Amino acid sequence: RTTRGDDIDAACGQLAGQVQDRTRRAERHRRKAEETQIIRVM
Repeated sequence: RTTRGDDIDAACGQLAGQVQDRTRRAERHRRKAEETQIIRVM
């Protein structure tokens, strides 16, 4: 039987991983958006 603390730590780790993935996706979209804006101006 595991303690509640271990369960909470595991949940926090999963949430942190998901948040990091989302920020990386946002960076990719920002880069693509910036590139397309530059092409449009030219």
